Amino acid sequence: MRYLITVLMVAASCAMVSRAAAHGVPIMVTADANKNILTDASVYESDFNLVGGTLILATLPGIEIPTPGSGFPAGTDLNIVAKHKLLYFNGTDVVSSSSTLEVENVDGDTLDVTNATGVSAPLFWGHYSGAAGWHQHSDYLLSPVPSPAGLYGLVFCIEADGYTPSDPILIAFNYGLSHSAAHEGIEAFERILNPVPEPSSVVLLATGALGLAFAVRRKLRR
Repeated sequence: MRYLITVLMVAASCAMVSRAAAHGVPIMVTADANKNILTDASVYESDFNLVGGTLILATLPGIEIPTPGSGFPAGTDLNIVAKHKLLYFNGTDVVSSSSTLEVENVDGDTLDVTNATGVSAPLFWGHYSGAAGWHQHSDYLLSPVPSPAGLYGLVFCIEADGYTPSDPILIAFNYGLSHSAAHEGIEAFERILNPVPEPSSVVLLATGALGLAFAVRRKLRR
């Protein structure tokens, strides 16, 4: 019994482990033989910068399909769908934000994420040409100007017709926090997006699994 609980606790903790990409690198996208969209990481980091005193802007990360053999035929349209309200870490805690994070694609269409939004309609990201190293950027804008310093979190999936969407991706945009504070914020965001089960829930799950194992074992002995 103790061993089973330990295994389940380890499994629960493993769900918290994220695949973090280096700062500012593109989101590398492929698809497997079952047409599941895959990314090379689940957490990406970027920076918002004040441009000309009028824009709070980031242009990274973009999305890249590395090779023609990555699982997408030429002509595939990639879209993104927001999956969570805007996350905001003020340097100490995750709190509500009155700011808006806007994603603007190459056509000028936008997706707005705020403290009040949830799952969005798809936003077109780019038309895959079939070329190796295909890469497409969109702009990320924070408003109003000024907005408070902090870490802003955008959560979305990548979609394409005929494919299973990617797992949720977190982009954490640092705006004026120290490197260490930004990483505290990322950890705080991950605790919200991947909550650890309460110990009582784990024990209940372990008890049920043990009971099922005993029942199967008795049935096999008959």
